[in-house]
Order: sequence, then C-alpha cells, then structure tokens
Amino acid sequence: MTGAAVGVMIAVGWWASTYGDRPVGITFAANTGHLLTYPMVGYPTKATWSMWMALGVPVGAFVSAKRAGEFGWKVPPGDSLVKIFGGGLLMGGAALIAEGCNINQGLTNSATLALGSLLTFAAMGAGAWLTLWALYMRR
Repeated sequence: MTGAAVGVMIAVGWWASTYGDRPVGITFAANTGHLLTYPMVGYPTKATWSMWMALGVPVGAFVSAKRAGEFGWKVPPGDSLVKIFGGGLLMGGAALIAEGCNINQGLTNSATLALGSLLTFAAMGAGAWLTLWALYMRR
C-alpha cells in the first residue's frame, strides 16, 4: 500500500509541478534554496508549487502528529547532535552537486530510468551502507 501511495504521489508531483517554472516532480533540495532566496532577493520571481510543497510537508507532519497525540520535542544526546548536523551538511551539499535530493534523484527521477539518476541513487545507497558500516558494524 505504501509503495502504491508513493508511486501515485510521484505521478501527482510531476503533474502539479508543471504549475511552477518547470516540471521537476517531488524535490526538496532546490525548493529549500528557493524558499530562502525568494523573500531576500525575489528569486524565483513567484512562489511555485514546489515551494509550497516544501512548506506544506513539515506543516502537515506537525498537524498530523498533533492530532494523533504523538507530537513532542526531544533533544538528541550531544554526540548524536554532531552526527546529525554533519550528516545534514553532507546531504545538503551533495543534493546541490547532484542537482536533487534523495527524493528527487532517488525516487522521482529514477522512475524515468535516467542514467544520471540511477547512478546517483546507487551512489546514495553505497554511501548509506558505508556510513552505517563505519558507525556501527566495523567493530
């Protein structure tokens, strides 16, 4: 059921993103940058569907968790916080270099069987495995 729902959302994302500058499907990397630059320098020149989606996901997650009674703030331990921050920086930088995040390159664009997206997705899998091995399995 989840796989079918994700597949439908990817198709809907391609369709809905045509109401922006260009059809990009579901992505968060570029949209986050656009959300930051739009109020400061006016680029892109208008709010796009993808920018609204990038805002809507955390808002929707908050509303859903709040309604289910599962929302709560928790602070991770200090050493985990450093790993989380470092991993976020690496993922953000890699998303800019790859011209798409794991959602855009891994799920959305791999569905088109684009060679660059398939290679990027394979590199993400290898990087994730290597990170897990380095952090937890190499002992």
